[in-house]
Amino acid sequence: MKYELAEIVRTWGRVEAGGYALPARVRLLETLNDRLKPLTELDPLTQLAGAGLTFSEWLAAVELHRRIIVTLAHLDP
Repeated sequence: MKYELAEIVRTWGRVEAGGYALPARVRLLETLNDRLKPLTELDPLTQLAGAGLTFSEWLAAVELHRRIIVTLAHLDP
C-alpha cells in the first residue's frame, strides 16, 4: 500500500501542475479518489501496520483524499 500511496501522490502532482484538458483531469481525479478510498478507510488504530503504513502516511492520504474531493467538486459540480 505504501507504493500505491506514493504513486497516487506523484499522479496528483502531475494533475496539479496542469497540462490536462478538463475531461481528462476529472477522470484522473476520479481514479485517484477511487484508489485512495481503501487507504483512507483503514482503521488507524488496528489496520495500518498490516497495510505497511505509518500514521503520518495515513494522515497524508486522508488529507490528499480531501483535497481531491474538493477539487472534483469545483471542476465537476
